[in-house]
Amino acid sequence: MAGDEPARPPEPELPPRKFALVCGAVASPLLAALAWSMLDGPGGPAPPRLAAAPVPVAPPMPAAPTVRPQAPAIAGSITVDPPRRLARLGQLSLGALNGEGRLVPSSLSAALGRRISVINVWATYCAPCMRELPRLLELLAARSWGADLRFVPVLLEAPDRHNETQKTALAALRQAPTSKQMLVDLTPAGALQTLLHEAGLLPERATLPLTLVLDCEQRLRWLHRGEITDSAALAAVLEQLRSELPRCAAPPQEVAAADGCGDQYCDPERAEDCATCQQDCACPENRECVPIEGRRARCNFRPQSLKD
Repeated sequence: MAGDEPARPPEPELPPRKFALVCGAVASPLLAALAWSMLDGPGGPAPPRLAAAPVPVAPPMPAAPTVRPQAPAIAGSITVDPPRRLARLGQLSLGALNGEGRLVPSSLSAALGRRISVINVWATYCAPCMRELPRLLELLAARSWGADLRFVPVLLEAPDRHNETQKTALAALRQAPTSKQMLVDLTPAGALQTLLHEAGLLPERATLPLTLVLDCEQRLRWLHRGEITDSAALAAVLEQLRSELPRCAAPPQEVAAADGCGDQYCDPERAEDCATCQQDCACPENRECVPIEGRRARCNFRPQSLKD
């Protein structure tokens, strides 16, 4: 027919092998995408992840060892000549057992005075201490000391109502006429031992038992480290100091100027205070210098400055 388009020749058909290759090339990406979506979808196994590197943990710091005083290998005593006044001795913070057995804050100066003082540091875990304590009580009870002597026991462990040995020892100490106050030292290695070690009088800081003898001016005159097995030496020291008591009871002499006064430095180690060295230790305007017998003078507030 006129105007009709000529018929197109038929397209050649692909051979079967080529058709299979083309279909495989198209289907492979589709199948891979379907499989990956199934693995990553809900319920499917999660893709593997890299494990985080373990954070190194520092080992715990070892606890500081507790210094527990022990008996020295060799016991011995020294006579302190000339007598030595220990700085901070009276200000040592200790505890005192009241009548109910409770521990209250106190200081060593509260147990001392214008008399001879025998200070004994002990503990129930210390076998030499427990052997020595009855011996000391027997020595102190053998003479009538009256107010001339004060026995000051210092327990170097915490009070324990379940410790029968401690309870028995404390009961015996309370019955001693020369023992008026039960002191307790909870300082590691002992406050007295540390003070003596710093003063060069004690080679080992942690020593038990320990006995100090102070004269009526609270100066150290005799020191024994370890167990006292022969109390004759201690008795001789006490009798010597007893003969010196009238000197302490005498009226105070005129205060002499301290050595080194005038260097514009108030030095308590050289016995300088507002009475012995007013030039270096003068009191402020609102205070006045008050001499104290047997101790350093101090600056107290004037009475009028306390008024409103």
